[in-house]
Amino acid sequence: MTHLAFILLFTAATAQTAPSLGTDKERDSYALGQDVAESLKQTEADLDVPALVQGLRDHLEGKPSLLSGAELIKARTRAQGSMLQNREKKRAADAAKFGKAGQDFLAKNKFEKGVVTTASGLQYQVLTATTGPRPGPANRVVFDYKATVVGGTGVEFDSSASRGKPAVVGVSDGIKGWTEAFQLMTLGSTYRFAVPPQLAYGAQGLPGKVPANATVVYEITLREVAK
Repeated sequence: MTHLAFILLFTAATAQTAPSLGTDKERDSYALGQDVAESLKQTEADLDVPALVQGLRDHLEGKPSLLSGAELIKARTRAQGSMLQNREKKRAADAAKFGKAGQDFLAKNKFEKGVVTTASGLQYQVLTATTGPRPGPANRVVFDYKATVVGGTGVEFDSSASRGKPAVVGVSDGIKGWTEAFQLMTLGSTYRFAVPPQLAYGAQGLPGKVPANATVVYEITLREVAK
């Protein structure tokens, strides 16, 4: 269900004038409603929104349930099973979609000017070269970065700018792609890396950010090498 569909169905189900959000209570309640909706979207549940709204309203208003205790248990069990199935179907579909997108990207990207492919499958391009020292596997590094998923929206899913400060990590403590990538860089340099799934987040992905089997593109500037 799309977010727009959820809004339209919810509006039709309530059949009430939208609140003005002129009071703190209204704004607080609206914010909680947004959180509940987001949580429901993440479950991949197949929802009948009018029935959902009725259940919410009856419970909040202290009205008797329209289902018996046994019916509630049966319905919850059925819904949980359905959610798990839908989640697995989506995960499998995303894994196939992003896996192919990554393979196609890497196959084309390796022919781009300046791109080097290492034995592991990591691809890199030097954007700003320097002659500074290189970190080793025992070093810690301070770096700026931005990251996007190949086959996604093209919008960064993570960056040091969004966090308000550079990242700090042990060279050997992150994903395999980072361990190799940092040791290719020199202090002050900027590289773009295309990290295939086996060097990134693999078949598990990074929930909410990186789908299963996705290739991730990082642009990294190495700011500091520390012991």
